[in-house]
Amino acid sequence: MRGPILDVLAVFALSAALLGSSCNRPYNLTISTIDEIGPQSQAVIQISDAQVYARETLVNDRRTEIDYLTKLLSESATQQFHPQLRRDIRSVTAIAGQLSVAFDPAKGVTFDRAKQLGDIQQEINRTKLLAELEKERANLAALQQHGKTDSSRADRERPARRRRRDAARHSSLWSA
Repeated sequence: MRGPILDVLAVFALSAALLGSSCNRPYNLTISTIDEIGPQSQAVIQISDAQVYARETLVNDRRTEIDYLTKLLSESATQQFHPQLRRDIRSVTAIAGQLSVAFDPAKGVTFDRAKQLGDIQQEINRTKLLAELEKERANLAALQQHGKTDSSRADRERPARRRRRDAARHSSLWSA
């Protein structure tokens, strides 16, 4: 004894299986690439399902379409259309400009040289600073070996040392 619910479920499952297997390619259309060289073949016109609209909706849709098309038509009077050749030349010029910037070997060599010079100048500045650091370390070691010196004499020597150091830094900045 099968109940009415099982009958409904069986019919539903059977119809779903049939619809699922038959709807994998509606209208049996195959979409392929456009072959402009080969022979022409018959075209397919695809029609969708019918739709029901209220009369007011159709009238309102047509009014908005008419307004839109009227606006486009009035704007087309002031529109300037350039010949296709002018647009093509503009496109080719833009592409050529981009390629010359991207693939200019002279600019690449100039950039490499500038980078190498910058690296050398940085190494020179670093070496100068390391030499100055070694001098200061030697001065500190000498001061520590001789013990504490007269504070008044050290105070007098500090400004002179600072002036020499600042002058050396200033000249290295201007020579770079």
